[in-house]
Amino acid sequence: MAGEEKEMSQRSSQTAGVTEPKAVLRRMRLASALASTAALLCLPGTAFAQNADAQTAQTAEAENSGIEAIVVTAQRRAQNLQDVPIAITALSSETIARGDINALDKLGGQVPGLKVAIGADRTNIAIRGIGSNITNIAAEGGVALNVDGVYMTRTTLTGATYSDLAQIEVLRGPQGTLYGRNATGGAVNITTKNPDGAFGGTLSALVGNAGRFRVRGAIGVPLDGDKLSVRISGDYERLSGYRNNLTLNEKADPENHRSGRIALRWAPIEDLEVILRASISGDEVANIIQFGASVPGPFNPIRQGGQTSVDPRNIRNDSRSRLNFRDEVYSATISYDLGGVTVKSVTAYQRHRFDQQADVDGTSLNYATVDFNERSPAVTQEVTLAGNSRKFNWVVGGWYLDDDARAIMRFQLPGIRRPPFAFDYTQKTKAFAFFGQATYSITDTLRVTGGLRYSDETKTLFQVLPGPPGAPGCPSARNKYNDLSPKFGIDFDVAKNVLLYASATKGFKAGGGNVSVCGNIYDPEDLWAYEAGIKSQWLDNRLRVNVNGYYYDYTGYQASQLVNNPAPTAIITNAANATVKGVEGELQFEPIRGLTFNVNAAWADSKFGNFVTTAQFGGPPVAVTGNRLALTPEFSGNLALQYERSLGSSGVITARFEHNWSSSFFFDPYNNPLTGQGAYGISNARLSYEFEEGALKGFILSAFVNNIQDKDILNRADGSGIFGGTRLSYDRPRTFGAEVRFKF
Repeated sequence: MAGEEKEMSQRSSQTAGVTEPKAVLRRMRLASALASTAALLCLPGTAFAQNADAQTAQTAEAENSGIEAIVVTAQRRAQNLQDVPIAITALSSETIARGDINALDKLGGQVPGLKVAIGADRTNIAIRGIGSNITNIAAEGGVALNVDGVYMTRTTLTGATYSDLAQIEVLRGPQGTLYGRNATGGAVNITTKNPDGAFGGTLSALVGNAGRFRVRGAIGVPLDGDKLSVRISGDYERLSGYRNNLTLNEKADPENHRSGRIALRWAPIEDLEVILRASISGDEVANIIQFGASVPGPFNPIRQGGQTSVDPRNIRNDSRSRLNFRDEVYSATISYDLGGVTVKSVTAYQRHRFDQQADVDGTSLNYATVDFNERSPAVTQEVTLAGNSRKFNWVVGGWYLDDDARAIMRFQLPGIRRPPFAFDYTQKTKAFAFFGQATYSITDTLRVTGGLRYSDETKTLFQVLPGPPGAPGCPSARNKYNDLSPKFGIDFDVAKNVLLYASATKGFKAGGGNVSVCGNIYDPEDLWAYEAGIKSQWLDNRLRVNVNGYYYDYTGYQASQLVNNPAPTAIITNAANATVKGVEGELQFEPIRGLTFNVNAAWADSKFGNFVTTAQFGGPPVAVTGNRLALTPEFSGNLALQYERSLGSSGVITARFEHNWSSSFFFDPYNNPLTGQGAYGISNARLSYEFEEGALKGFILSAFVNNIQDKDILNRADGSGIFGGTRLSYDRPRTFGAEVRFKF
């Protein structure tokens, strides 16, 4: 039956346009049911009569057993996950809800090769070591974040919270021939739930330790049957905090989050669909910078009488540190089936505001503070054409970005007896691209893929740096970049439910100008990625094994580093080259009905080529040749065990346990243990009960505990020569709570 589902998925993807995933699943299930019925009708009449009940029971058992098929749209058409010849991990709506995956930092243990570090003023998504831990207006992530087909322009948005999600897809490796924004590391595609013409929704409330409280809800309402419907969702969450500021005698890390989203779907005729979306969110989170190890430095606050804490749960900052985000995204998605060809347009306007206040020195001394304010409106437009036939699937598209960002940063240095100084930055980015990809079926089991992308990008950076009265600002720096990036691929069905694939893809990321450093330009980076893998299902769809290996060859790798100019400033610089090679695996096993094992693991060997850069704590330049890339542990993985059991007609109980582990890794190119995280393992557990009958039908009660071991894990560490020490930030310690959810 797993093979029939796969063949049905292939036929549906070849003969239709971009089909809704639910429709594909319905077709696969219908095909399986028809095949089973046909087999029964072929039996002699007497045998059929005698065995009808048994056969029906067996068919129902088969349909309800085995690993759930997941339909993805990673290649711009609906496909079974196992039919897609790329390294991709997909999480369904139920998986997201069950794991309370409402932010990207909770994806780290679910996807091999993915590392998410969200802390203080830095946000970094890294896939196979490719990312960026700089949040200023000149920064660009190596991993593209797309929400409902809209590219999120600011790296700070990767720390946002999300709700009412339909699916998350994480694509590993360069993405450019199918998507608007080029990405060297990969892409994270988040899809929210759309109006579907039916009435229904969810409502939930969660309470936890450290004063955590959250309410969340969503409702879909048909306004005119299937032609016009709306879905509205929102959530609010507050947190008192897990850590204490001993200097101010208050909680150090309170949080507040609120968001709302509305989507209107209009389908006046069968071939036309228009979806209008609007979302607004606001986040207020802690911006803790804790002084760590002390080294010689000209303005070391510890040597001036400042106090710090060796306990990660306590800090001694002299002022409150906060990050405030306000994000608005408005989009219109129009899809029209022309008969064998589907045209799709995604138009979006987004406006982001980012305000930061921080005790930069991280001690009890009134020594150094920073205020940072950023405003960045942007417009994006993407148009694609996609066609599918029995042997030929293709997509071509164009993409445009107009991003206008301005930031003002003000340093106050009373402890160093210097007057305040400020930076004023403005960067305008205009980018357009043309891309396309096609897959041709040479035979029923052998396919070849080719793709090409042309990128053209112009960045104009103007900045005013501190200087004598009347001093001119930096000259306006206008940099233009263009690139042609191909992709080649081949995939082959070795046997039923066994797919082999290989590809060679070029990735490109434009260069730019560094803020806070007048006239400092960094070059583009180029990447050739070579990958091969196998996707397979065994034991009547009870065992799924996916394994892939890759090799990355970088030229001009864009590395992040901290310089003192005159205050600690994160900038981008180019390494001569870098290489990454690794193996990733995902295994799912259902030995008996209701019991599932999930294991993912990754091994990565990364190293810089010839790379000489500024010293971490001041002094002459140093060579970091041969060092590992940031956020790239050699070994990492996740083990999850889940058991689901029906308690008669009353309900279903589900128990889940997972363990995430990682070998040591570093946050910068220096590979200094002072700015690294040692090997660790943490576990999470969740117990749920869903009522299926009676007055409580639709209610789900859950209890959970995360980071059972109560480990203190770093999510940021950097070294400052001017302050003579390290600055640290940690993930949450042990958290626990309970949630009640109602589906209607």
